[in-house]
Amino acid sequence: GEFANTTVLSPFLHELGHKYHYDLIQELAKLQNLSYNKAEMYIEGHIMEYVRTQKSFEPNFVEKELSNYAKFDFHELMAEWFASSKESELGQFISNFVSGVIV
Repeated sequence: GEFANTTVLSPFLHELGHKYHYDLIQELAKLQNLSYNKAEMYIEGHIMEYVRTQKSFEPNFVEKELSNYAKFDFHELMAEWFASSKESELGQFISNFVSGVIV
C-alpha cells in the first residue's frame, strides 16, 4: 500500500523515476521546441486528466493502482509508476502515453 514497490530496490527505482520524469520533460521540450514548463504541463495535463476521469468512478484510483504515496502529487505519481511493475491500468496508461510522447 504505501509504496508501489517494496523490494530492496524500491528507493533506487523511485528516485530513478524522478530522474526519468525530468528527462522526459526535457526531451519533449527539445523535440517540440517548447519551454520546460510547457512540456511539463503537457505531460502532466494528459495523465492527470485520465486520473481525474478515473477518480470520478473510483475515488481511491491512484492508491489502488499504484500506491498511497503516489496520491500526494504528480511528481510522486510518476516516480511510483516508474518503480512499479506497470501492470496496473494506470501503469499501462502512463507507459503507453510516455512511449507515444517521445517518438
